[in-house]
Amino acid sequence: AYWLITRGQFNLNFGSATITAAQDFFPITIGPGYSMIGNPFPYKVSWNNSRKGDSVQTVAWTYNGTTFIPESLALEPFTGYFVKNFSADSVTIYINPMDISTSPLPKSTLVQSYGENEWRISIAAYSGRSSDEINYAGVAKNAKREFDASDIFEPPATPTDYVIVRFNNEEWKKNSGHYAVDIRPVNENGEYWDFDVTTAKKQSKVKLSLVSLGNLPQDFEVFIIDKQSEIAQRVVNAIEYEFTMGKNESRRSFRLVVGKNSFIEENTGGIPLVPQNFALRQNYPNPFNPTTLIQYTLGHSGDVSVAIYNILGQRVRTLRNEFQSIGTYSLDWDGKDESGAVVASGVYFYKITVMSNGERLFAETKKMVLMK
Repeated sequence: AYWLITRGQFNLNFGSATITAAQDFFPITIGPGYSMIGNPFPYKVSWNNSRKGDSVQTVAWTYNGTTFIPESLALEPFTGYFVKNFSADSVTIYINPMDISTSPLPKSTLVQSYGENEWRISIAAYSGRSSDEINYAGVAKNAKREFDASDIFEPPATPTDYVIVRFNNEEWKKNSGHYAVDIRPVNENGEYWDFDVTTAKKQSKVKLSLVSLGNLPQDFEVFIIDKQSEIAQRVVNAIEYEFTMGKNESRRSFRLVVGKNSFIEENTGGIPLVPQNFALRQNYPNPFNPTTLIQYTLGHSGDVSVAIYNILGQRVRTLRNEFQSIGTYSLDWDGKDESGAVVASGVYFYKITVMSNGERLFAETKKMVLMK
């Protein structure tokens, strides 16, 4: 199989050929990882009944010009397929030569029926003319915590413009890597998946479409967490989430959290379900002697600087200069400068600045009075 990239759409004529009926299975040797193969026959044949062995993924991927499509049953003629070999050695697959063009196909193994408390969340991504529409996270009673037959590797990136959704399972002991489908055992409290969205171009506009399928327990909720913007968005049956990659960003990390409210709150990675706003509160007490309390809230994590200035604008003391996550913080000023000397009575200012990736997210200054 080959990629053929054209400028515009037109017909290709490869001439004529004599077709001889085949009786034997056709051998194709593939190396470790993904290989692209083509149906060696000019008619539809069974992929399901071809001999693949235990180290070859039962699902093959084909590309329709916009998105990858998984196929578990048949190979169409003149169509290329990506086939995954799990092992570290080359293996030979044997394509069934029987013509099934007029045969009714069995039910695809990808068609899901849901039992009690079994469900899936579909995640599709769209960016320009590219899409990645076949991605599922979910639970099933017969699934394993790590790799099993219901898990499907993410296909390779296309050589053209692309957008990719992939679940990160590089910590798995067997067949670690990136997956398009990740199904796990039923958990009465909930489950979460970390996934990335990758685009071929920086600053790409991306739309995610999430749909809840199957039988979610009534006390379960679904949230998608954008780790970059630190936004938690609730998914009710279906939702669309849109974002734009940053200037130097072509990959963004997300977390899908599904479960009871207590489970979700514990597994958001520190990102609150209810957005917090930046705020710098008035110090207390004010006027003060000899110490005062300064509180502030961060609506986004970043590099935080809190400093004290005198009425001439000169920096007297740096109270904090470090990275901090979303949350509410407090610190004390004891009325001393950087050298530890007690400063004189008078008016002072305290200023907070929050920076992230070279961008100023928040800055505010308030006045306070030291009175002895």
